[in-house]
Amino acid sequence: MTKRIAILWLSLMLILSGLPIFASGNGQTESERDYDNAIEELVSLGIMSGYPDGSFKAEKTITRAEFAKIITLATGNADDVHTYQNSPSIFDDVAMSAWYHPYVRLAVENGYLKGYKDGTFQPGKEITYAEVLTVIIRALGYEDDELSGVWPESHVQQALLIGVTDHLDSGIYHQSATRGDVAFFTAN
Repeated sequence: MTKRIAILWLSLMLILSGLPIFASGNGQTESERDYDNAIEELVSLGIMSGYPDGSFKAEKTITRAEFAKIITLATGNADDVHTYQNSPSIFDDVAMSAWYHPYVRLAVENGYLKGYKDGTFQPGKEITYAEVLTVIIRALGYEDDELSGVWPESHVQQALLIGVTDHLDSGIYHQSATRGDVAFFTAN
């Protein structure tokens, strides 16, 4: 319950913050402006960042390690990252010296992300749309066993129900998620 209150509070703060937008509506559809707003919102909050050349590369895919960082920051756990800097790794393929180690540890300990049965996390593996929505639903305080149906439909349907996304074709559940879509889902 505390997680849900924190997420609701963070959401309210984002809405009331009056952040500027990338697009000014120059012929863009509402969904395109929402997409740009989501990117700018997460960049402004330091949850995601662009590249040195000034681009965001919204069409580029994202890894499990990168999303561990995004969900850790989006859920307000940034202050806890230093606590896990020197903690032992819980996965065979996540070195303590890796930049993403504390984010993975926090995301896993908070129940947002999980590793694989073979003891790996696979940090460099691209994360799928179904996995992104699953992590967001967990971060919002929903337990896997609370949702009806079979994964990934159970989590995707919950994401649709609460407005994380307004549609997701089952044909792309297992495709690699793009940075732009991850920003849009996370901001929602």
